[in-house]
Amino acid sequence: MLTLKFDTTTVAVDSVDPDSADSARCREHAAVMRALRAVIPGCPEPDHRSDGAPFLPGMEHVFISISHCRTHAAAAVDSSRPIGIDIELPRTQLSRIAPRFLAAEELDAQRPVDGLLALWTAKEAAYKAFCLAFPGHSRPVDFRRDIRILSPLAHQAIVFPHSQAPVTFSLSHFQSPSGFHICLATPSNL
Repeated sequence: MLTLKFDTTTVAVDSVDPDSADSARCREHAAVMRALRAVIPGCPEPDHRSDGAPFLPGMEHVFISISHCRTHAAAAVDSSRPIGIDIELPRTQLSRIAPRFLAAEELDAQRPVDGLLALWTAKEAAYKAFCLAFPGHSRPVDFRRDIRILSPLAHQAIVFPHSQAPVTFSLSHFQSPSGFHICLATPSNL
């Protein structure tokens, strides 16, 4: 188990058991629960709002965000502000799908896969934090149209929702020696 601290947010990361006979979905869920309970021992199973955002029944004052990839699962917990987390492994397909999630000014044909991975996880984490901060937002957020990464190192993102002022998010990145990349998004101007 890996535990990371980002200001008021605690993130736990656990491995997905590759030797289990369970389905991939069950293995990922088990790893998410181990990570979540490493931060909040004995916490209940998360439930999900209608927009898909997770919450802990009976602990609605605690913000959680969860993510998993093929090899690892992450759980982020903060009691004071909405958060979003994404964990991913490098994938060559990011180069192919980049035009679907990057705005024209964010696209760079020379960007390495690791750079695309940082942008993808940043947009995914900002999206999750936005959904927690604004439950029931009336219009879906489009990654290419509505989320912009403001710095080349992907340390700040801004979401431009249709009917309200833009929301800025601070982004914290962690690259593991084993290859996975984590991005945590926290609101800067709420």
